[in-house]
Amino acid sequence: MFKFTKELVHRFIKSVSTQRQVAEFVTKQLSTQDINQALYAWPLWARANQLPPTSAWRQWLILAGRGFGKTRTGAEWVRAPMEMRSGPAAATARTFFNVMPPDTSTSARPLISRTA
Repeated sequence: MFKFTKELVHRFIKSVSTQRQVAEFVTKQLSTQDINQALYAWPLWARANQLPPTSAWRQWLILAGRGFGKTRTGAEWVRAPMEMRSGPAAATARTFFNVMPPDTSTSARPLISRTA
């Protein structure tokens, strides 16, 4: 898998002079998986002020006007750690037990009980 970084993309853009060269590179050098990865790699498309601070921080305020990309920035910030997980980050269902059925292999009681 190709590792996309902002520096790599900028070097590539400077090295090609025409859209034809870009198309040739993309079709010959990159797999479909690499292309999809580049399309959804937020750090490649984000402006520097849309990326989280690099220093240690507890609160991050984005005070900006319409069109800045506040919603996208927040959504991408939430999405990034979720891509590292193997299971769902959130689930919705009619009841708790539809999401987390009780463990019937042990004598453990469910955390939530519902009377009929």
